[in-house]
Amino acid sequence: MLTDSPYRVGEPLFRPWQGVLNGLMGGALMLACVAAFASTSGVSAMASFEAVGAALGAAEPLTTGLAAHLIVSVCLGVLHAACLGDGVVKGLVGVAMFYAFVTWIVGGFLTTLTLGEELRPVVRSFPWFFGHVAYAVPLMTASLIAHARRAGKADVVPVH
Repeated sequence: MLTDSPYRVGEPLFRPWQGVLNGLMGGALMLACVAAFASTSGVSAMASFEAVGAALGAAEPLTTGLAAHLIVSVCLGVLHAACLGDGVVKGLVGVAMFYAFVTWIVGGFLTTLTLGEELRPVVRSFPWFFGHVAYAVPLMTASLIAHARRAGKADVVPVH
């Protein structure tokens, strides 16, 4: 007996608003990870955000830097959701970890290129890298949950 899928074939794994939520969760977890390493590494997330806000010429540099971080987090969450498509790929964990590595490299390059060399030690630090890995955790967890929930299970009926 054949059954239909419990979801529409070709339907994306995530809607854009789910990408927004995943990005916000990832951005918050990234902040927590960088803050956890601050005492041992000397890398302060808040000082980094102040430097970003100051480079952007904001009146409130800390608030502007934090807002910029969250906006980038949301944009990357939506991009991740769009790139997954219908989610019928193997290795969703590997995809999220690769995403974290690429965003660490590209983000570090773009940050130093656009905002100045003073942020180079921060964006190339291991706490910042682990922050990107922490950013990927909600993305991969949500991907695995969504993929598991939509996988259809059909009864196997022997054919005589």
